[in-house]
Amino acid sequence: MLLRRGLLVCSLVAPGQPGAAQRNTRGKRPVRATRELLGWQISVLGRVWPLRVTRRALVIAMLVLWVGANLRAQDQEAHKILAGSVALLQSASMEYEGEIVTIAQNGRERRKTWRSYRAGDGAAASRLIRFLSPPEVRGVGFLQRGEAGRPPNQWIYLPSMRRERRIAPQDRASSFAGTDFSFEDLEEIDPARYDAFLEPERTLDGHACHVIRIEPRERSAYDRKLVMIRKDTREVLAIEAFRPGHAAPAKRLLLSDYREIQAHRVAMTIEISDLVKGSRTVVHLTAVALDRPQPPDRFTLQNLTREGVD
Repeated sequence: MLLRRGLLVCSLVAPGQPGAAQRNTRGKRPVRATRELLGWQISVLGRVWPLRVTRRALVIAMLVLWVGANLRAQDQEAHKILAGSVALLQSASMEYEGEIVTIAQNGRERRKTWRSYRAGDGAAASRLIRFLSPPEVRGVGFLQRGEAGRPPNQWIYLPSMRRERRIAPQDRASSFAGTDFSFEDLEEIDPARYDAFLEPERTLDGHACHVIRIEPRERSAYDRKLVMIRKDTREVLAIEAFRPGHAAPAKRLLLSDYREIQAHRVAMTIEISDLVKGSRTVVHLTAVALDRPQPPDRFTLQNLTREGVD
């Protein structure tokens, strides 16, 4: 350990290093090691003193190192489980029709339908959603183009405006087309953008689940999420999202009715609840097709503004 500019210069001297004990004699006997010393010495400005480290301090230091190493191993395991679950859902492309029901706190329902397209998989995927009904939302479009390790670029097209609008970072928490999804909720989970930690396991719908706490590395409406992953199938069953400073989750996403489609496991029902507002939105997937080639111009701003058949 060195501190220059004439303030302090010191270093550790290992046991057995030449001159380790002799430099501290000052005409007296060399310092004798006692039972509680480890034999290390500290040298300050050429003078040497024994560094007293008790067995208790050593045990505490070793415990701290062991706990740190164990936490790092748990973090690596959490990332491994999360990445494995995300990879399970990957396919070259996906198309489906969605039947959307939004239920307000007072029980009032609003129904919509949309057509969804995806090309690529994971965080780098591109996605297009086009509303089909009712008439007041028909033609509304949403385009998302992903880039691994970074927040995706998002645009929304409103026929009444006749132009697209890019979703700014500060608007990602806004509601998407009157549903309980925010624009941020539509993003894929990218393990590279989160720190991941193992939490105590839970049982959900009778299934033992890993619980992975993920914390974003960049700006987000949530400071953490809990991802519940079924242990035997690696399917994501639920995600709870927490806003900063709150102990209770603000939103809960449930994925259910998993089915085997073209060698892939697909959740046919997606439900997101706004636990603050007391409302929820349910999406039922129909006409699902996977690994179908996608036209190269489907995921462009020009196509987003066409309002025609995608």
